[in-house]
Amino acid sequence: MVLLDVDIKSKNKEGKSIKIDGRYKLIELSRCLELDPCPLDEGTKNNLKFLIGIRNLVEHDGSHQVDDAISAKLQQCCINYNKCIKDIFGNQYGLDGQMTLALQFVNLDPIQQYQSDGEDLLPSSITTYISDFEKKLSDNQYNDSNYACRLTFFRRSENNKKN
Repeated sequence: MVLLDVDIKSKNKEGKSIKIDGRYKLIELSRCLELDPCPLDEGTKNNLKFLIGIRNLVEHDGSHQVDDAISAKLQQCCINYNKCIKDIFGNQYGLDGQMTLALQFVNLDPIQQYQSDGEDLLPSSITTYISDFEKKLSDNQYNDSNYACRLTFFRRSENNKKN
């Protein structure tokens, strides 16, 4: 278990903690990722930085095609979140006992996947952001399993339970 002693309250120019409606305003997640010490590994940080940037772009857009284009990063963020909870607070707080499987409501069609991966339907600001963000990553950072969850699915073609 990792314990951190870091003041995460937002401060004004005079160094005083900022309160909004009587509650302390905390620093943004993007600033937390830059703090030393930060218990997160580089792949997890890159995953969060990517998703923060996407959120900032689509905050008022509501484009449904974004989910298809960034699903690998969204899935990995969930996995990273559970891992960090257990690493920082202990295994007993992990979510894997309650929420082990995400259900998919869309049939995976390989022909459809090859025709379009959804990015050509996205606003150009989002495709540019994705491209620019990933160009800055080294091959090791891009391929880090904590950055994106890339899975290969195959359809089972056997109907005989013995096979």
